[in-house]
Amino acid sequence: MKAGDEVTLTGGDLAFGGDCVCRTGGRFVVFVPYLSPGDAARVRIGHVRPNFARGEAVELVSPGPERAVPPCRWFGECGGCQWMHVTTDSQRSAKERIVRTMLAQLGLGGKVEPIRGADPLGYRNRLVLPVRAGAAGLEAGFFRSRSHSIVEVDSCAVQRPLLWEVSREALRLMRASGLPGWDEETGRGFFRHLVVRCAAGTGEAGVIIVTSDGEFPGGGEMAEELMKSVPAVKGVSRNINPDRTNVILGRKTLPLAGAGHLREEIGGMVLRASLTAFFQANHAVTGEMLKILREWTAGGSGGILDLYCGVGLLGLAAAGETATWLAGIEEEESAVADARANAEARGVGRAFFRAGTVESVLPNLLRETGTPGTVILDPPRKGLTPAALAAVLAVKAPLVIYVSCDPATFSRDLRGLAASGYRLETAVPLDMFPQTYHIELMAKLRR
Repeated sequence: MKAGDEVTLTGGDLAFGGDCVCRTGGRFVVFVPYLSPGDAARVRIGHVRPNFARGEAVELVSPGPERAVPPCRWFGECGGCQWMHVTTDSQRSAKERIVRTMLAQLGLGGKVEPIRGADPLGYRNRLVLPVRAGAAGLEAGFFRSRSHSIVEVDSCAVQRPLLWEVSREALRLMRASGLPGWDEETGRGFFRHLVVRCAAGTGEAGVIIVTSDGEFPGGGEMAEELMKSVPAVKGVSRNINPDRTNVILGRKTLPLAGAGHLREEIGGMVLRASLTAFFQANHAVTGEMLKILREWTAGGSGGILDLYCGVGLLGLAAAGETATWLAGIEEEESAVADARANAEARGVGRAFFRAGTVESVLPNLLRETGTPGTVILDPPRKGLTPAALAAVLAVKAPLVIYVSCDPATFSRDLRGLAASGYRLETAVPLDMFPQTYHIELMAKLRR
C-alpha cells in the first residue's frame, strides 16, 4: 500500500482523536475521518507508516447501521465536531469502550460505570468566534479542520441559541464601528475574538470582546447598545491580547458596561462566575457530575481540598453540611474572587481560596488547614505537572476524586497515584461534549 492508492474499506471502531479504524486484509490499520462503524467506502490513502496509514473517504459505497444525518450544514468543513455523522448511542458506546480499554490496559482494577450523558444538541454554553480581516470587512466563524482559515457560520447545532442571538448583534455593532479585524500574517488589526457565555440555569449572558492593544473608540457605547438590544446580556468586557499567539485571552480584562460576571444556578446552588473564569461547558452533564461527586463524598469527614477549583463549583457541591473546612487553589485570580464570594454566599464558615499554582501554594495552604479528608482534582487537559503530582501525594488524603478531560493524561497521573498507594475504586465516563471525540471522566481513588 502506498500514498495515492484507492481501496474499499469497512469502518470499524471509533478511535479517540476522531478517526474510524479500518483494517485491510491483514491487521494493517488505516485511520479514516468521517466514517462510521459498518460504512463501506472508497478510501484514498495518504500518509503511510510501517504499522498504519491515514486515508480520506472519497466515496461512500454503502452506509453502516450507525451512520446518522448530521444536523449541521457545516459539518466536515468546520473542525469543531468529528462524530456528528454517527448516532448518539454509537458515540457514547465508543467513549465508554475507550475508557474501559484504557483502564484495563493499566491493570489497576476498579469498576467502570456506564457512561452518563444528556441532550446531544444545543448544550454548549460558551461560544468563541475568531474575528479576522476579510475582503468584505470583518469575518467571524470557526476554523476549518486542521487550518486557520475561517468558515463563516451563523448558527451551530451544539451551541445554545442565546449565544448566537448575542453574537449576531455583537458582530453587527463591531462591523459598524469600522475598526479592522485581526490579520494573522501581519499581526495587525483590532478585533481578534468574540467570546459569548451564557448561564443555562439563569438565562444570563455575558460578552468578552478580545482586541489588540490601543484605544477602543466607542467601546463603552457599543457595550451599552448591545445590552439594550439583547436584555439577557448582563455585562460586556474587553480583553486585551497584544501578542502574536494562538492563545485567545490576554492578561488584562477591562469592563465596558454592566457586570463582569454571570450568575449560574446548578445543583441547587447559585454561583457567581466571572466571564474569564473556567466553567464546565455542558450544564446538564455537569449536574450529573455533581450528583456523582456528592454520592462519593457523602458521610465523609474532615476538610475538602479543591485543586484547580475555578469558581469553587466542585468543592462547594462536595462540602455540604459535613465538611469542617473547604480550601481551593486556582491560577485565575478572578475565579478565586468568585470562589470566595460563592463560599461566603453559601455560608461556608472556614473557607480558604488561594491564587497560584498547586505546587507553589499547596504546602503553605496545608499549614493553615491541616490534612483534608478529600482532595478533588480537576486539572486542565495537560493533567498534573510532576511537581503538582508530588505535592498532591505529599498530602496523603484518604480519598482523591479526579475529574479529567483527557484519558491520556489521566492514565499517566493514575499510574503516579497508584504507585503511591492509591487504589482505583470507580470510574464514570461522561459525555460532556457530544458530537466530538472528547471524553470527560470522573474517578474515585482511596488509600
